[in-house]
Amino acid sequence: MNKDNLDWLDCSLFLMLASAEITDHYLTEEEINAILEKAQGLTNLFPLAESVYDRELIIDKFNKASQWYNYIGETAPQGKMNKVLMHEVFELTAHMKAQDWFSENFAKTLLDDLVVIAQSDGEVIRNEQQLINRVADNWNLVQPFD
Repeated sequence: MNKDNLDWLDCSLFLMLASAEITDHYLTEEEINAILEKAQGLTNLFPLAESVYDRELIIDKFNKASQWYNYIGETAPQGKMNKVLMHEVFELTAHMKAQDWFSENFAKTLLDDLVVIAQSDGEVIRNEQQLINRVADNWNLVQPFD
């Protein structure tokens, strides 16, 4: 996907979705609710757009992120889905870091949200920890997991 056409919330939602789904290939209702709640929180903390992000718009953007995620999975070569998705995640984190709206405070908040989303299904598996730690590394933040 052309990342230049994405706003900060599109990027954040894709990252939240990918970190919840790619690690165990299952997205629970608790994780979806946590993603939507955290996205709403981000829009309140970081009003980075002229428009208001109401719940309906956030859900629309979540659906867009889901379509993007699913497209990558469907078009990845056989047996390479995780590798392609991980590549997309880390391209996205670099893209986000290069944007004018990106700040250390925003990155810390989003990283904390990724941890909460990972915990929302009652278990933070090692793959989730590793992915979130790599995002922290990419953003020059302290890793949340040992």
